[in-house]
Amino acid sequence: MKVRINSEKGAEFATQLANHEGGSLVDIERVVDVFQSQGMVQPATAFLLDALKDNRPEQGHLQTRLLEMNLLNAPQVADAILGNDMFSHYDRPRIAQLCEQAGLSQRALEHYDDPESIKRVIVNIVATPTFSQDWLTNFFGRLSLEQSLDCLDAMLKTNIRQNLGAVVQIATKYSDLLGATRLIDLFEKYKTSEGLFYYLGSIVNLSEDQDVNFKYIEAATKMGQFTEVERICRDSSRLQFLFN
Repeated sequence: MKVRINSEKGAEFATQLANHEGGSLVDIERVVDVFQSQGMVQPATAFLLDALKDNRPEQGHLQTRLLEMNLLNAPQVADAILGNDMFSHYDRPRIAQLCEQAGLSQRALEHYDDPESIKRVIVNIVATPTFSQDWLTNFFGRLSLEQSLDCLDAMLKTNIRQNLGAVVQIATKYSDLLGATRLIDLFEKYKTSEGLFYYLGSIVNLSEDQDVNFKYIEAATKMGQFTEVERICRDSSRLQFLFN
């Protein structure tokens, strides 16, 4: 009855019982049941945030429950909780799925492990006008070589016009790791001289790779960037690479 009359006082009282010096005097899960049965997500959240503050492994299911109720009812609160990195024992695949459903794509990516889910979410993220290019570029640093190339391929396949700029930025940052040959093959697969021109333009001045120089000249010619073609051809050391 106390909860129905004053949810804030109810949460405060339950918290005091849970934090009793001699050990909790209440069943944490039962308290949450009471709050949720009344649709009181905010008091349940306040109670759980305090009750679970020690981040104990045996409370992983309660951490999951806390995140679940907020992802379903107050996604921004869940986003803030996850952003504070308070818990580490919850069901990550379950929370990843709920984050994706709630539109928290970046949080979903942080929690997914399987390559297909990661690829799906990335494709959805770049279709969102407000997505952070810098965040996405940095996220690729967590992926394996195969995953990175697979995701870049999916981005170009889904919407090359929309996603080309993002792919070029990612390819440029991780060129050494992914390898110029693989990235050239990727851009050529989609017949995008523009992608090749901008990607190779970012590395050509530092590269002595014959293929990089040749492909850059070829892409620049197709793009009508004849000043760049002349610049590269004036460099005698580059000509040596091209004609040897």
